[in-house]
Amino acid sequence: MTVRAVDVGRSRVVLIGVPRYRHADLPDLPPVADNVADLAGVLTDPAVGGFPAAHCVTARADATVPEVGELLHDAADQAEDLLLCYYSGHGKVDDRGELYLTLADTNVRHLAFSALPFGAIRDAMRTSKARNRVVILDTCYSGRATAATLSAGDDEVLAQLEVAGGYTLTSSPATSPSLVRPGERHTAFTGRLLALLREGSRHAGEVLTLRDIYRHLRARLAADGLPAPQQCGTAMADSLGLVRNPMPKPAELPADITEGLESRVPWMRLAAVGELGRWLAGADRAEAVAARTALEKVAANDNPQVAAAARALLDAAPVRTSPPLAVRATAVLDEAERLVTGSTDRNKDLALMHVAYAVATHLPERLDRALAAMSEPNDHFLVGLTKQICRTDPDRAERVARTITDMAKRAEALGSVAASVYGNDPQRAQRLFHEAELDLATAEVRSPDWSVAALAETAASCDTRWAERLAARIADIRKRLETMIAIGAAGPAVRIAGEVERDAAVLLPVRESLPVLARLAAMLVPVDPERAVSIFDDVERTALGLAPAALEWGDEVSDSRLSDFETHARLRTRARVLGDIARAASASDLDRAERIAVSITTQDDLRMGTLVYVLWKAEAADDVRVNRLMDAVERLITAPHAAYSEADLLAAVQVVAAHDPARAERLVSAATHVSTGCLLATLAIAVADADPDYALRIATGITDTGWKAYALAAVAGRLLGKAGADAEPVDPASTDRLSRESPGV
Repeated sequence: MTVRAVDVGRSRVVLIGVPRYRHADLPDLPPVADNVADLAGVLTDPAVGGFPAAHCVTARADATVPEVGELLHDAADQAEDLLLCYYSGHGKVDDRGELYLTLADTNVRHLAFSALPFGAIRDAMRTSKARNRVVILDTCYSGRATAATLSAGDDEVLAQLEVAGGYTLTSSPATSPSLVRPGERHTAFTGRLLALLREGSRHAGEVLTLRDIYRHLRARLAADGLPAPQQCGTAMADSLGLVRNPMPKPAELPADITEGLESRVPWMRLAAVGELGRWLAGADRAEAVAARTALEKVAANDNPQVAAAARALLDAAPVRTSPPLAVRATAVLDEAERLVTGSTDRNKDLALMHVAYAVATHLPERLDRALAAMSEPNDHFLVGLTKQICRTDPDRAERVARTITDMAKRAEALGSVAASVYGNDPQRAQRLFHEAELDLATAEVRSPDWSVAALAETAASCDTRWAERLAARIADIRKRLETMIAIGAAGPAVRIAGEVERDAAVLLPVRESLPVLARLAAMLVPVDPERAVSIFDDVERTALGLAPAALEWGDEVSDSRLSDFETHARLRTRARVLGDIARAASASDLDRAERIAVSITTQDDLRMGTLVYVLWKAEAADDVRVNRLMDAVERLITAPHAAYSEADLLAAVQVVAAHDPARAERLVSAATHVSTGCLLATLAIAVADADPDYALRIATGITDTGWKAYALAAVAGRLLGKAGADAEPVDPASTDRLSRESPGV
């Protein structure tokens, strides 16, 4: 029989899970929340299911019967190839034997009015024009469920599960319980279903058919001492491939191993088993699959000594899952490239830049292709690319830097390469630094101070005296002093501190000297904490005591003579000064930083930027402070007529997501004047390291093609960064939601 993969573009999936119930007669099922969330992640994962996020909808945990019905009928109307409905929660059977799927507000005494009749699902399936209709139930249909039981009941219930022209897979027979094992993240049935979809099966082909899934689950559940699943309507079970099979095709065993395994001499078979052990522990997954298959046969059929050796190797083998992180990340990257190929989206080049960033370090052979796809790489991007690859491939980084046409930016890029090679080749570094300095001298920019400062700060890690000579060329006094502080942090802190403190007091007005002195104090914390605290105290006291008139540019004007506009301008200047001081203090004194940040009461946009920065510096363990700061940021964003910049909002989403992704999603929903695609991309990137499944669900759900490709490429880059340990064994307990890898997203 010919097997074909599902056409995901013409298919629809509805996921329903009920982890919490309002009525005491129905105990809560916390693992159900992870059931639906992780199943959605697998089905929309480009490397596994590939369903567009818009085609895979999840009902709200507290959805009502009408809401679920609307989701089902919408999906039934739209599906042309596959219509799949998954439900996890309590099932109930009324006194007439009719099966009901309970929802959050179901009252067991009034099932007909508060629960979803399975017959309604069957009717929606029957009326759909979808070629294939599949129902998966991880549920109970008992007269009375207990906290540890998801199903038990009458055998006649199975008769109701037949969907005309479709396929139904249930978690257990009507007479057996579907278990929630203590300590497991998922219910027993769905947990093993997810493991199969993520890891694949070496007994299946390129796709996992419904029959493959049923057979695997039946064997796996039985091996674990759990109730066997049931299936109804098997006509399409062998022909429909639901997802890709991540398990690679086994490699062919070499003749010497095959001959050794077939030898009549036990020690030759033992030698072959030893060679299989090396394959099993190696990095090549196809070889590992072949080795495991062969060792399992030996363990089951050979003499006790040889079988024991095979079992020992199997038991000691590193735990792996498929696809490994790098494979999955590469598939995500491919999808990002596919989305923007031939696209005219305004964010196309932004997405391609992140494709290039992602491949530059981890897949360098693809970098030229990524660069060729861009219409014209800009100099800002090339500087970033140079900095990214200069540690791993300084020669290529130097070549990229020399393609930059803006001399100031080229100097910045060459300086980064120089710093990266200084330890191994100081002469080359000195030559590159000198060339960068010459580029700055010929740069056609009106005010090259930022370029000189960037080069000086880069050079400080190699030669502080040369960096100081560069900094002396900076015309802007405040910028020069701030650069000197950065140089001081690289070594000569005490000497430079005295010079900067003196010059700030003499050369700068109060409004500019205070932020400089605050930075100076932060730089001194590691080497002279008492002096640092003294400077911080003076700066804070002066800043909080400033009257608006004292902030005017050299003019002693009383408050009474200020116009409203002038007063507003000076209040903003005061708020900006306080914000700069709070940022500097946050590196060493969060109490002081927070105190100063909340003192900014008249300029919400400046206050928010400062609060977000302090939150970024806060330790996750300090949950009281973190929650207090997040509350303050959320109030500013959700306030009527909220005033904040796009940059501050993006920073808020990014920083809040590190502590509370759900709250960050609320911020995205509350924002009105920033592109939703941009915000969602920021959120996806922010959570990628901690929760790759969640990040990919967000990224694949973005409707704007350019922002979606940008998010996928950036998330793929994060995943590739985590993929270096792919060939190493990992403690399974540490993988948590990254259950696609051991290592692995």
